[in-house]
Amino acid sequence: MIQAPEGFEQSLRNYDPALSLRWGPKVGQWVIEREGRISNGKMRFLKFASDRPDADPKAVEEFESARHGRIVIHYVKVLDRRVHDFLWANDLQRLGADKVVDAQLRGFEVAAARRRTESNDIARQTADALHFMLNRKSVELQHGKADQVMSEITGRKPEREPIPIPKPAPILFDAYGRSNKPKPSKLVLAHK
Repeated sequence: MIQAPEGFEQSLRNYDPALSLRWGPKVGQWVIEREGRISNGKMRFLKFASDRPDADPKAVEEFESARHGRIVIHYVKVLDRRVHDFLWANDLQRLGADKVVDAQLRGFEVAAARRRTESNDIARQTADALHFMLNRKSVELQHGKADQVMSEITGRKPEREPIPIPKPAPILFDAYGRSNKPKPSKLVLAHK
């Protein structure tokens, strides 16, 4: 059986006396569990999930913990400081559920306000650019110079080279099929 580092399980119990630690052979990780009440319905569900032929290894470990009156809190591969950090951050009994939820909601509100401010700034800049283009540069836009106008507004060089407008091909025949090539005129030389 794999043994935990000396003193690690005691440090967990110092943090919370209801915590325990064991090696989970089915998942190949350490299982951190807490003493707790398991309902009959949950026991039946865990037994059903662990008795299946294709049972999830975590379901087997959860059933094993439930048989001993414990609830699985976390699975870890390495026992170090991060285990204590995880427990501290997620321990609703220690922090109080209302404080954790309030902190998360405040974080969401701050992020939403920041996104709103950024999108308002982008919308304002876009509206200014469109107003400038339509009122001041409409002739250039109509003649295919939108990229140059955008580079003038944004200060960046165009992403692509402007597409040259092809010159119309000369018309070689008139409506009656006669050649439009100019005929050389005959020069009359005057003799003196």
